Amino acid sequence: MPPQKLTKAQQVSDLLGKRISVTRKIKLETILRPEYRTQLTNRIINMSSKLRDVMVRSQFFVNYYILCQNDQPVNNKIYTQNFWYSVPQLVLNKTNQQKQYHLRLVYFLGKPFSQTSTSQI
Repeated sequence: MPPQKLTKAQQVSDLLGKRISVTRKIKLETILRPEYRTQLTNRIINMSSKLRDVMVRSQFFVNYYILCQNDQPVNNKIYTQNFWYSVPQLVLNKTNQQKQYHLRLVYFLGKPFSQTSTSQI
């Protein structure tokens, strides 16, 4: 009988030996110096809010496209990483790159999107 191929877990175990992984949760406030605590937490909250705004607007844009194309199947390119990189760039209105991202989305989504102007986004 031919030897069986080792699983990833068995390969890692053979290379590193038997190990136990431990994760410990600690609050952010316990590792920050008091003089930087409020400044850093405010920056984190601010950036999280901006990121959430961009992603929600991107999702609205994609949902709008899908709803406008409700008589056709969803293009598989919507599920690619490159597509989801291009949409937030367009939503962020990167002026020097906007034409490039518009053309990339035309490639991903086809002619129905090419009839949409970028000002509608």
